Amino acid sequence: MSRLYDFNYNEDQWKISGSRDIGYTFVNKKTSSSCVISKAGIIGVEQISDDNFLVLRSLDIDELEIVRFKIDTVNTQTYQLYRKEFQYFEFLTKDLIIFNKDNHVFGATLYSISKNREYDTLNHLFGSEPDCKLIKGREIELVYENPEKDEYPTALYVEYNFSSYHLDICAYLQVILDVNTFKPIGPVYSTLRDKYFYIDDTTTLEQIAKEDSHYARIINDFLVELYSKDNRKDVNELVNMKKQ
Repeated sequence: MSRLYDFNYNEDQWKISGSRDIGYTFVNKKTSSSCVISKAGIIGVEQISDDNFLVLRSLDIDELEIVRFKIDTVNTQTYQLYRKEFQYFEFLTKDLIIFNKDNHVFGATLYSISKNREYDTLNHLFGSEPDCKLIKGREIELVYENPEKDEYPTALYVEYNFSSYHLDICAYLQVILDVNTFKPIGPVYSTLRDKYFYIDDTTTLEQIAKEDSHYARIINDFLVELYSKDNRKDVNELVNMKKQ
């Protein structure tokens, strides 16, 4: 989390001065030309190429923003190449950022710095259809081999909670994903079936998820029918029983 909460840039090439209240001036030491990023609330800056910078800003108490600028000091202009508002973020790799991983089932957005592109990969691990069609919730946890020293995680723990409508039957699918490929590492565990499944050519994550989603609905319907049935007796029946 330390990245982007500081100013990291090539000090032989650039001089950056200003304040969080008014913004910052970027001066190219080789050409003596400058550009101003007049945005308040800048928390940190990271140079990612000769003329590209990531800027982290605070918009509100619970809102942050990352903006990618290209600085053209020849024409003294800045060009916005990317912008993202979010509540929180983590770096998965040196290149990949994940935004709002636990907000909701559509929350996990990925951004590649090198490609300057967003990805929706984590929301489509079951197949081409959005995963939210099968689940009601999802949690993503970053797994570190050495939490106190590692800058980036080695894997992702993902826990899916399947929809069971009226009753929560605690139907979960637990999986560890490779942080680079987002493919399962080792077996996938289904709490509903109390069983591990290995992903191969014949057993896919999509297949397991669809089966668990189907079973969760069947169990839910059975329990609703069992415990929601109105078993009250008719008044006349109760009266007749008293006379016996």
